[in-house]
Amino acid sequence: MSKSDKDKNSADDQRWKAERLLIGRIVRDARNDAGLTQEDLAEALGWNRDNSVVSGIERGKRSLQFIEFMEIAKIVGRDPNDLVKEYQKRLE
Repeated sequence: MSKSDKDKNSADDQRWKAERLLIGRIVRDARNDAGLTQEDLAEALGWNRDNSVVSGIERGKRSLQFIEFMEIAKIVGRDPNDLVKEYQKRLE
């Protein structure tokens, strides 16, 4: 792998990390607005009150699957489209 390929991969990795963190902040804000704790959200998602997964999502350490995103939106009472719009707005 050439140096330029490594640099590109590193830049891509940094972008993905930043975007995961942004998504996590949106999830955290939506959860807080709904008055839920991480444990409440984890339980509603069927994760037996294991908030480590929710914490990982909110800190950008864990990727969020689409189906999880849709379920979280439902649980916090938000339209998924609004959350996507919020993501796009904050990304700018």
